[in-house]
Amino acid sequence: MYEESSAVEAGRPVSSAEPPLALDAVPLEVPRDQPGAMELAGTRAAALQPAAQIQRPARALIGWMATADALRLLNGNTADRPPADEQRRAVEAAQRRVAEREAVATATESTSDRPAELEGYITVLRADSAAAQMFASGWDVAMVDLSKVIAFQPQVFTDSAADRMSGIDGSSVDDIARVTLPVQPPASLPIQFDAARKCWHVVSCNPNLQAVAPWEGPVPTPQGLVTLIGFVLSIPTSFVQVAEFDGRHYLRDGYHRAYALISAGVTMVPAFVRRIDTIVELVPPGMLPQAAYRGLTPPFLPNYLDDTVAASAVLPAQQKLVAIQALELSPVV
Repeated sequence: MYEESSAVEAGRPVSSAEPPLALDAVPLEVPRDQPGAMELAGTRAAALQPAAQIQRPARALIGWMATADALRLLNGNTADRPPADEQRRAVEAAQRRVAEREAVATATESTSDRPAELEGYITVLRADSAAAQMFASGWDVAMVDLSKVIAFQPQVFTDSAADRMSGIDGSSVDDIARVTLPVQPPASLPIQFDAARKCWHVVSCNPNLQAVAPWEGPVPTPQGLVTLIGFVLSIPTSFVQVAEFDGRHYLRDGYHRAYALISAGVTMVPAFVRRIDTIVELVPPGMLPQAAYRGLTPPFLPNYLDDTVAASAVLPAQQKLVAIQALELSPVV
């Protein structure tokens, strides 16, 4: 998951040197089950087929996945071809290793008080608007042993691990905090305009890209004041979050950073920590079966690197598209 935070105002000029991106070439994610949701670009988004998908290397916890899910994942998340015998054997072996593990305690302890040397960074963090919302919601910063934190996300992409740790001193708690609890200035987003459709669109590999609020107001121009309407687009800042539920500690957010840190040999990190009372608040849809991460032999974060219970795969990575279109209609009275 990416941590950059960005804000975009309507009316930003677009360079004529940047050719508009064809919407037909972008994997579209049409909003579902939302009041007022409509097809992107106004008409035929549901019928558009992506020309190609980005493929990224990943690690998957196949030992805890349902057999069919694990085989499909090893097959690149496609049903176009049957799984190979080698893939079936790999899944069966991983599931056996999980079943043979010793049961873990119902309660696990993975957190400790943060050191005094981190207080300077905490002061800066409290001044950040996204972090301030976390503190106001009952989260606080503590030291966490990632090796003792339970995972429920089936897979993580691995190609950004080295970049995430570039220039980071693994022995400096302040440096590690910049990875797990980032405070970053807004960054620009790649805005493009499709003149034929009268449609602004922003494409990002970060799934957190979203239209967060409507915006309207007068803007001075050489011709006088004009009224602009649109939306504020943002990629909200993401923090490493460890939640306590039923006596166990689970990673709620920050899986790709946790993988990068563990891969670099760093396990003690500062993170937001809080007790959570419901499983719905803890785990989003599409994760491992509940019996896997709440059972007697749950996966822990280092297991992504363990070839006896996890495996490498190449998986499609969906891009996130936000499209804002002007429709000129003649309503029937």
